[in-house]
Amino acid sequence: DFNPIFDNAGKYLAFFSIRTFNPTYDNIQFDLSFQNGEKPYIVILSKDTQSPFLLSPTSNKKDEDDKKKDDNKDKKKTVETKIDFDNIENRIIEVPITEGKFSDSIGFKDNKLFYISDLANEEDHSHGLGTLKYYDLKNLEEKVFMPKVLTFKIYDDKILINNKKNLRLLPIANPPIKEVLQNMKFNEKSGLINIDRVKLEIEPTKEWEQMYSEAWRLQRDYFWVSNMSGINWKKVYNRYFILVKRLGSRSEF
Repeated sequence: DFNPIFDNAGKYLAFFSIRTFNPTYDNIQFDLSFQNGEKPYIVILSKDTQSPFLLSPTSNKKDEDDKKKDDNKDKKKTVETKIDFDNIENRIIEVPITEGKFSDSIGFKDNKLFYISDLANEEDHSHGLGTLKYYDLKNLEEKVFMPKVLTFKIYDDKILINNKKNLRLLPIANPPIKEVLQNMKFNEKSGLINIDRVKLEIEPTKEWEQMYSEAWRLQRDYFWVSNMSGINWKKVYNRYFILVKRLGSRSEF
């Protein structure tokens, strides 16, 4: 179980899990293995929240009424997340999609669970690209948002997409049309961000000081015993930190 994320309404927690056991034959050896055991799952946080997969004849109208109420609440106050820990393990539900290989990127916005799948099926999967999809908990169906995506991140009503060649900031409400993806101009319609315009001033010495401190901290935090085998770790830090200001290049560092 990994990469947990809350939805923006505070009703669910989504995560990836490798717990699907459908064996497939190896391409070379005549043997069975579990190569595609991963799927997204959701946890219903409150015992009073009904499963989105349990529909009733009046559920559509109820959903619309609840959405109107939620919209009004969102305008008035921030979302409060209620978690009932009793029997929470029994409120873990599998998202009904095909198991496979997924990237680490995951997002949850307005009853839409976003993820990148088909890593093993893309012709350029060796570059880490997959298909950005989302599962709509309201309509109970999976849809493709955009092909050939490396990573993504959701910001309010926009989604920032990295396909290794460029960055696009697109509306999250609907998948982009073909004309948008073919538009390679840096404007709001295409969503393309011109990162060549970014100017960054770097002080090498300050950067090396940070890198040194981070390396020292990681050694301290993950050392195999808490007393650092009796070594005064802070003294070690101070002994070599003063040398950073005398460096003339990254290779010397």
